[in-house]
Amino acid sequence: MVEKLKVRIGITTKNRPEYLPKCLTSCLAQTYPRKDIVVWDNSDDPEAIRKNDAVAKNFPEVLWLRPERKKSLIDARTEMMSESGCDLFCCVDDDAWFMQADELEAGVREIEADPNCAGVAYDILSPDRSSPVSRTPPKATMFFVGCGHMLRRQMVKEAGYYGEFPGWYGAEEKDLCIRFMDRGWTMSFLPGVHVWHDKT
Repeated sequence: MVEKLKVRIGITTKNRPEYLPKCLTSCLAQTYPRKDIVVWDNSDDPEAIRKNDAVAKNFPEVLWLRPERKKSLIDARTEMMSESGCDLFCCVDDDAWFMQADELEAGVREIEADPNCAGVAYDILSPDRSSPVSRTPPKATMFFVGCGHMLRRQMVKEAGYYGEFPGWYGAEEKDLCIRFMDRGWTMSFLPGVHVWHDKT
């Protein structure tokens, strides 16, 4: 029997302890069995750090990283996914959460079905697009949103991980997709497989 792929859910946060419990609860509720959850805490406000410590105590299953040297969002994601111990890296923002319990399962299933699939983009709901839609078959895409996606770790490594961009918001995701495309790899969009993003 082939062992299921291991998923790491990576969450970056900074001075926003009020959002983490809902995010972490939704991650732990995912029925996919082979997963771990890592929080990269860039907080520098003493009160936020104190509150995050209280949150961490309520979620002992979660690995909490608080490096002395703060890193950018992109560098933090890269470090979390570059460490061995996972096959897939699922990124969720601290103010985002899974809407059901099987989103990880749906993402893994799509990636396993196609050896050229480098990752999946979840269908993001937010205050400006709040109505869920029915699930329909995956579609090819060359764009994803940072607050809800899953990537095949080895392919991201071979593509050179994320690149830092000085300007437009979201350019690092599109740049990574172009590098996937250069290698003949694809991304899949999962309509109706929702992640909620509060856009705080």
